[in-house]
Amino acid sequence: MLKILDRYIIKTFFGPFFFIFSVLFFIFIVNIIWVQLGQFMGKGLSYWQILKLLFYLGVNVISMVLPLTILLASIMSFGEFGERYELAAMKAAGIPLTRVMTPLLGISTALAIMLFFFSNNKKILDDKYDDI
Repeated sequence: MLKILDRYIIKTFFGPFFFIFSVLFFIFIVNIIWVQLGQFMGKGLSYWQILKLLFYLGVNVISMVLPLTILLASIMSFGEFGERYELAAMKAAGIPLTRVMTPLLGISTALAIMLFFFSNNKKILDDKYDDI
């Protein structure tokens, strides 16, 4: 059963999470395209093939971006709590720091398990990427 504080911590976490994920995803995709641009120039690829290639590259990038996103989003959300003196208020209310960190630990564990299964089944998409 989630308490009000747990929902607030999770809501505060997912704001920076989606922003950081989108920024890092864009940076990694642009970096990969920049590095491999010479291989695609002058090959006569259609727009559909380029979109498929970007999709498969995006699948590979997710496994690199998600751990960084979790780390940065948790640092930003706890930094925001400290900046607005919410951590001090929680400590003054008698809530231990481990109790405050428990919702994000649960979310991070769930995301790690999802990433494990995603990376484990990514091999299917990697084989399709080789066909392009």
